[in-house]
Amino acid sequence: PLLVRFPKSKFCEKSQAEKLEVIARYVNLVMRPELSLYIDPVSISRLDWSQFQLVREAVAGSRPPARLMKDIFYPAALLMPDYALRPPQGARAGARLLAVEIKPKLGVMPERGSVPGHGLCNFCLKQHFKLSTGAVCSLSQYCPMDLFSGDPARMLVALRALAASPQNNLRLLADGELLAPAETAEVVESVLGGEQLLAPLLVSCLTQTPGQPAPALLSPLLTAGPGKTAKVRCNA
Repeated sequence: PLLVRFPKSKFCEKSQAEKLEVIARYVNLVMRPELSLYIDPVSISRLDWSQFQLVREAVAGSRPPARLMKDIFYPAALLMPDYALRPPQGARAGARLLAVEIKPKLGVMPERGSVPGHGLCNFCLKQHFKLSTGAVCSLSQYCPMDLFSGDPARMLVALRALAASPQNNLRLLADGELLAPAETAEVVESVLGGEQLLAPLLVSCLTQTPGQPAPALLSPLLTAGPGKTAKVRCNA
């Protein structure tokens, strides 16, 4: 199965054609040579205006209100595999498919001196801005510096923070259908046997060496606490 992913924007005059070309080139020419085991090639699919309007009308009613500040204006999209409907190797027939989509954000610190004094990465700094403008009601404790650290304990803290405050950075799908927050706990419990297993399982998947079996869920990861709740600096 394939999906089409349209670029969204706040402004109809923004060049979406250029944005699509940049994304496709980055995936195919930068990411795939380094991560060929994990990334399939993408292409750009163009629609006529009647097809495009049908798509806009079909999805308009299901978009969450918080995301309506952006819309799709250009009749072209990225064409890519739908991983949410691709059973993993060895899955038994008819088993429910649970897919996790993470939007990790930028995993590097600003250059020293570029933004003096704050000690926070771009994502965490923007959280304070969003809180001040009312875009979010509380600060997310997720930090991409933790997720990209390679330290299982820090990665666990990051993924648990995402689960606690997903905003638009974490989505769970069951058999290709996006789960509402109220459904997540029950579905994860039915698939994994416990909601608390999700974050350790994701750490195990993200730290797997290509060609090797996935590492076991270590007991320290299953019992580790949620970590600090008042981040004032991000660790590189």
